[in-house]
Amino acid sequence: MVLDFGQQLFRTLFTPTFEDDELEEHEGSRKFPVGNKGGISASSQSSTFTTTNLSSSYSDISGASVSVTVAAGEGVLVLMSTDVDMDTADGGVFVRLLRDSTVIGNTGGMDIDGDTGRTNIALQYFENPSAGTYTYKVQGLSQTNDGDVLGGLLTVIVFHT
Repeated sequence: MVLDFGQQLFRTLFTPTFEDDELEEHEGSRKFPVGNKGGISASSQSSTFTTTNLSSSYSDISGASVSVTVAAGEGVLVLMSTDVDMDTADGGVFVRLLRDSTVIGNTGGMDIDGDTGRTNIALQYFENPSAGTYTYKVQGLSQTNDGDVLGGLLTVIVFHT
């Protein structure tokens, strides 16, 4: 899998200086560092998920988990996007990210007053955990037990140095 970083994101994350003979051209237009002089590679894993009638307390969403092994000094970017839907008026649907059993980042959701609705939620979180194997997952709740999480995608990218 080739990750296509935008030029601005690439400059923001990786700002080393290299001579032309230390660079390798990829995709015909961008030059990336190669070898052990600051070269960065990445691997990713994804899962898709949908669930209906969430419970009134946070619980794991079936299929919304990815396990990765991280070496010392590697960064992890967790991306999650999903639609949430509320079937009845007056309630809320919320999702959050976890590393193993620890909540990470912010919680996303919608709170409806007097109507039903649907919206998209996107959460992202970057960290540099210590070396080990971790499971990143999504949990959800519905205040009235009838909220849905639809068409979700969880992607975990590990940046190798």
